[in-house]
Amino acid sequence: MFYSQDAPNASILDSIDFYLINSKNSSIEYNTKLGYAFKAQSLAQIHGIDSLLVKSYINIATLYAEENKSSLFINYSHKALSLAKRNNDLKYSALANKNLGYYYFDKMVDSAYYYNARAEKLYRNLNDNFNTAVVLLDIAGLQFNDKDYTGSELTCNNG
Repeated sequence: MFYSQDAPNASILDSIDFYLINSKNSSIEYNTKLGYAFKAQSLAQIHGIDSLLVKSYINIATLYAEENKSSLFINYSHKALSLAKRNNDLKYSALANKNLGYYYFDKMVDSAYYYNARAEKLYRNLNDNFNTAVVLLDIAGLQFNDKDYTGSELTCNNG
């Protein structure tokens, strides 16, 4: 909750929003998008706006994933997850878990299952049926790939 003397002014929020939107703009070159994401992160950090800082971390992680920069993707995903958990932000905790689950899908099955299971629980708590289904589909895929055909079918049918 913001109080009048603590609330960031509208121009700061508009600037952060501008940088966040442009960091996702597919018509903008990668390095420019990354620069926008870091500008959003910096402003959110300076002004102590944790909700926008989490969004910035997720944007940065996503950009690094697009360029197959795994260690940077993991680093920023965990920063987002940690801050979202600290602020009890279920939406971004779920998204960070989902992204990590997707990343680990074909790399480390146990980790993929762990993050997807956490995301599924959070999305259920948010009553986000679409993302719950997406994560359950990933879990079913993991089970199928691990030759757990019964478990995969049960996840698909009872999700």
